[in-house]
Amino acid sequence: RVTTLDDGCSAMVPADLTLLATSAEDGSCFLETANLDGETNLKLRHAPEVAHKALTATSVSSSDGARVAEPLLAKMRDLSATIICSLPDAMIYDFNARMVFEGKDVPL
Repeated sequence: RVTTLDDGCSAMVPADLTLLATSAEDGSCFLETANLDGETNLKLRHAPEVAHKALTATSVSSSDGARVAEPLLAKMRDLSATIICSLPDAMIYDFNARMVFEGKDVPL
């Protein structure tokens, strides 16, 4: 299932979400993990480059001229990927996984 968020900084997402694309041109975003680990600082995360580039198109924002990544909704609807990871455990700081995306093996 593809989850999209467009309600700004207040969105709550499942802890087991895999980031595929963001509105930032470089595929980055900041996540707050206070509900998991009690830390209130924001953590920088990046979508895998191959997925971000396949699922977004760069455009220029009309409001401030900044370059942003616009989602390609048709590509998201047709997305086919497989994520291979271990079963859930108590190790919240370790995530060893890989994704098969468009025939490419991508480390997560």
